[in-house]
Amino acid sequence: METNSEETRKVYQSIHEKGVADEQFVKRLHTRYKERTYTFDKKWFVGKECLDAGCGNLGSLIIGLLSLVVQKVYAVDIGSDWIEKLRNVLEKHNVLESSYELEQGDVRDIPYEDERFDFVSINGVLIHLSSMAEIIRGFSEGARVCRKQGYFHTSYASCGGVMQGVIFPALRQYYKENTEFREFVDNLNPGILHEAINKICADTKKHTGETFDSHQLKSLFGEEFCLFIKNYLQAPTCFRTYARLN
Repeated sequence: METNSEETRKVYQSIHEKGVADEQFVKRLHTRYKERTYTFDKKWFVGKECLDAGCGNLGSLIIGLLSLVVQKVYAVDIGSDWIEKLRNVLEKHNVLESSYELEQGDVRDIPYEDERFDFVSINGVLIHLSSMAEIIRGFSEGARVCRKQGYFHTSYASCGGVMQGVIFPALRQYYKENTEFREFVDNLNPGILHEAINKICADTKKHTGETFDSHQLKSLFGEEFCLFIKNYLQAPTCFRTYARLN
């Protein structure tokens, strides 16, 4: 039987595999890690050793850090299926193999010695652990392997408001309880949404005479939108800073 973490890894590996095939999705993530993530002087990164714990197989953070001229990026995640997939992504983006190192590891037990890295990132991972005790353990591990005067970066996703406080918790619960809705989400793709848009536009014109720009609507509901929905609903556990969404 799969553990919570193994099931989550499996979910995100599937999401990431679809994500790397979508140019818009990749461009947005790569741009974020190159330009908008850090509030301090990016020149600080030059020559530093960095860790991406719970790296997944998109490679966005690794590519972003290397663009800041770090010395080397180390990346860990559970299992090993992601390693070759991530290596292929990095190769596609002309990343030198000598500039990174990939290894099996768990954020709850990071396989490096104390104060090993100048910069440590555990990005969007802790919220998917199975308990608050595990979250604290993972956070402590990140702090343990970060050098004094270094930086430890972690993110937990947004919180508050109607979407995070009401709508997504309700959708997650419905996803768990309703087989048909779960199958719909699991198989969600742009083709399904675009077919629905075509019908809506055709019915609207038939009954009201009004015409909508279907191309404009379809541009809003592409692969990235489908991955966004799956990202929020499929993982078995999803914490927020104010509540647990099971």
